Amino acid sequence: MRQKKTVRYATSVKLLGLPLLAIACGPDASTGETRGWARGIIAIGDVATGLIAIGGIAGGGIAIGGLSLGAIGVGGVSLGGIILGGVAIGYLAFGGVAIGHYAKGGAAVGTYVVSAERSDPEAVRVFNSLIPGSSQPAKEDISKPVKENVVVPAVEGDAAPADESEKANP
Repeated sequence: MRQKKTVRYATSVKLLGLPLLAIACGPDASTGETRGWARGIIAIGDVATGLIAIGGIAGGGIAIGGLSLGAIGVGGVSLGGIILGGVAIGYLAFGGVAIGHYAKGGAAVGTYVVSAERSDPEAVRVFNSLIPGSSQPAKEDISKPVKENVVVPAVEGDAAPADESEKANP
């Protein structure tokens, strides 16, 4: 069986007690980690936590990963503030399945939504302010109304049918 490569790196420059850049990939027998967990201002790893976090599982201010949790998140499944993902859950969510106050996607649920079924003007305005031209207003139904059988009341002086056969066949 091929052994998985382990990478560990952290800069000596620290900010708020965290390394400016931290990279951790693969298992580390010396610490007992089965996955690399990078913690830093910029963190890259199997699991990453930082102001900018990139990894399989990422958490931080800007999180990019298969599973991401952040103020701004991008990933397969993303949760947080402004989110882009296959499944996006957040205040402003954009994805295949989007759930949020403002939601845009193939299947979108929220207060203000842009989807195939619904296009709220407020959601269109917000998404267009972020990405101009990304959302179109809902098309109004301009089809002609179907006329139903309308009974017109008789006007005084109209001739009535002479017999019952004319009532049936006018």
